[in-house]
Amino acid sequence: MTASSRGARAAALLIRGASRNPRICSQCISNISRISARRTYAVESNVLDPVPNLPPIVDQKAASIPPVTASQDSTPYITKTGILLSRPPLLTRNLTSFEKAFFFYQKRLNERLALPFTRYFYFKKGSPADADWKLKAKDRGGAAARDLGGYNAYGEFGWNDELLVGDKLSDPQTTVESLVKDSVVRAVEGKDGQAVEVKLGEGEEAATVDMPEPRETAADQENLLQALDRKLDRTLYLCVRRKNGGWGFPAGEMIGRESLHQAAERILVQTAGLNMNTWIVGNAPIGHYIVKPYKEKPGERTFFMKGRIMAGQANLAENIYGLGDFKWLTREEIEKLVSPKYFSYNHPQERSKANQVTTMTSQSITSTPPPQIQQQKHILILGAGISALQTALTLLTSPSTKHHKVTLVAQHTPGDQSPAYTSPWAGGHWRSHATSDDGDERLRRWDARTYEAWCELLESGDGEVEGERATVIKSPLDNKNGLKGIITAAKSLLKEKEIQDLDIFINCAGLSARHFLPAEETQNLFPIRGQTILVKGEAVKAHTITNLRDVSTEEVLYVIPRPGSGTTILGGCKQAGNFDEGVDEALNGRILERVREWGVAEELRGVDGGFEVLSMQVGFRPGRKGGPRVEVEGWVEGVRVVHCYGHAGAGYQNSVGCAEEVRGLIEGLV
Repeated sequence: MTASSRGARAAALLIRGASRNPRICSQCISNISRISARRTYAVESNVLDPVPNLPPIVDQKAASIPPVTASQDSTPYITKTGILLSRPPLLTRNLTSFEKAFFFYQKRLNERLALPFTRYFYFKKGSPADADWKLKAKDRGGAAARDLGGYNAYGEFGWNDELLVGDKLSDPQTTVESLVKDSVVRAVEGKDGQAVEVKLGEGEEAATVDMPEPRETAADQENLLQALDRKLDRTLYLCVRRKNGGWGFPAGEMIGRESLHQAAERILVQTAGLNMNTWIVGNAPIGHYIVKPYKEKPGERTFFMKGRIMAGQANLAENIYGLGDFKWLTREEIEKLVSPKYFSYNHPQERSKANQVTTMTSQSITSTPPPQIQQQKHILILGAGISALQTALTLLTSPSTKHHKVTLVAQHTPGDQSPAYTSPWAGGHWRSHATSDDGDERLRRWDARTYEAWCELLESGDGEVEGERATVIKSPLDNKNGLKGIITAAKSLLKEKEIQDLDIFINCAGLSARHFLPAEETQNLFPIRGQTILVKGEAVKAHTITNLRDVSTEEVLYVIPRPGSGTTILGGCKQAGNFDEGVDEALNGRILERVREWGVAEELRGVDGGFEVLSMQVGFRPGRKGGPRVEVEGWVEGVRVVHCYGHAGAGYQNSVGCAEEVRGLIEGLV
């Protein structure tokens, strides 16, 4: 049995088991029921007479165990087929400097091992071709090879066949220029039949040679992500944007008794149109993605088939899945666009290719770069708010940074109750604060990326938890000597805990950063006081409401249920520059009055018409003039410093997008 048939049968078993009513016809059922239970390889044994007058053997432990009954899954799974449609590389990859030198050495070594070039075997003496050869060979010092820098294996310096460091002779562009120059005709036949030399650039018959097309196309220069003629030395994959704004590979439900192969062909046409010449490879899936059931919503099992595009282009104009956009992306670009869980389920086949070690011969050059040893760095994140935690999670789950060690140092950690630790008191909802101004383009990008990531988490179903292990140290750091003192104190703390030395310091301290940053930056930081009321019960129809009728711009109304906790947050206010940690009872009264006026969360009221208040909370959002600061500062005490603070009340709704930008900064540093 081949691997493909085994995979197809395994997938078929999952598909049949994913439905309440397996698709088996009555004839098959009757045939199955008639199958003999007798094993043909066994023989009948002699029946022994029972021994009389022996008491029955009863196991008291076994008797106390209840009988095992088969349990059936009451929530069905929907079976889907996805397509990993790829455009293979059209060019060989760029060589490393070592490979260039190696191949060039092989060429010169071949010149030393081969017999001298026999000119008259190829060119008739006195002919224009012979004259053309002599003129060009003279320029090369008599060497036969045109792209070896005039190396003559049988000359006085034939032994000197290795390049010096920094020599450009092994560069492909130098080879192209040498071959193009040599292809220009230097001699033609004259009126009397004799060869006549043609000076370069002279005469009407001067030959013009077309240069080869560049490896980088116009689509690369303009970053046209929908073009198929970009990244010619890489494999591109078709990604589509779904209704909810998230990105992924084309996928759809299976219909009837069609196979994965047939479903993939149909779904691809219904997704990207008929203007493509494609090929679905094989009958077995190359990956799968499972979404667990969520309340009344059934789960999903998506099996991905491999496909190739030979010609044409995708067209989503008539797609039936509500897709809004498409892109042809490389593996690294997909990693930054989709959720880490989705990427981990669907990229192993590409990762295994990247780990292949290719033999260094001219015939084995592939589009996969050689594996490189990744050096582990120690990254310390100061703070434990939503920005710090999401940054740590992104670094630990991204393939490009997950090999680094991450440590969090903070005075307050999840579970603490302090006005200076804002994250526990936040509403934790998504509502963009960015405007349409050009200056808010970065904020809009962060918010959109976070929204996509949260939609991916919602699709994962109830009970999904994404997390990674990291070292967390709960300890304040001495901030009397500014940022240098903070880093020095952090190094001492790590040494005390016998943890790896520090390489990169990420400042996610929020409003606390004003205690150790320079004065010119400290004056940009200010608190935005918030006050909320935590009541018992989960509001069913609650959502964020901005109270437009109130004259005050510092107070807004929002009702945010906390699913699974049995509580709801009522709020709130945005009081810039207010450091008051006490609860404003008058503000609480206005919050409750607005809730009554708008008629929201009525289902949470008790018999007496009031709410059961569990707690009243005050927190300081970390505001900053000019918006969040996310940038690399440079070297401080031998450590690279990255800042990520000043998100005000937008910490949750831009957390994923901002963390991914920090990851990009880290990638640039290491």
